[in-house]
Amino acid sequence: MSSSREAARMLLEVEGDASLPTPDYVGDKRIGEDRPEPMRDESPTPIVGVETGIRRPRIIIGAILMTLALSLLALGGLTHMASTPPQTATTTATDPAVVEAAQHFLQLIDQGRWADSYRLTTSSFHKLNTEQVWAATSEKVRTPLGKTVSRTLLSQDDVPAPPAGYRMVRFNTRFGNSAAVVETVTLERENGEWRVAGIYVG
Repeated sequence: MSSSREAARMLLEVEGDASLPTPDYVGDKRIGEDRPEPMRDESPTPIVGVETGIRRPRIIIGAILMTLALSLLALGGLTHMASTPPQTATTTATDPAVVEAAQHFLQLIDQGRWADSYRLTTSSFHKLNTEQVWAATSEKVRTPLGKTVSRTLLSQDDVPAPPAGYRMVRFNTRFGNSAAVVETVTLERENGEWRVAGIYVG
């Protein structure tokens, strides 16, 4: 086409031709009248979907029951644990033999007699520490504290630990080069006598 006027003339000729079929979209129609078949969304609900909807509440109820069952088991375990008293130290009447053994051990350390104090320790202590290790450690920790000024008994406790329990003796001790500290000596009955199983100064 050479011009817009020529294009308009050709459009009028086409629209005026009665032999051409009339488009079926001309005119007003109600929505949905031209759909011969229902849409997919309007098809009947499948049986699987119905069964799933019915089973879901049962699954939720089952999960709640399982949670309650686990909670009851956990509560039962806590009750059992609470009924078993923990193994803690209990203060007992002072046993002079235990206190004397602890004091003698500490006096040997005060004098720097590492080998003699080592011979008063238990066999389990020997398995963990050689005499050389004990002497080197004692020299490093005890010597800087200085001379013993005073040592007062604080408590004697019974520790119900296997195999036969321990006795734990505490002293409030003052040294020349430090403030008062607490010496804790743990003793075990071995071969008919009280022997030192451990010592803590702090």
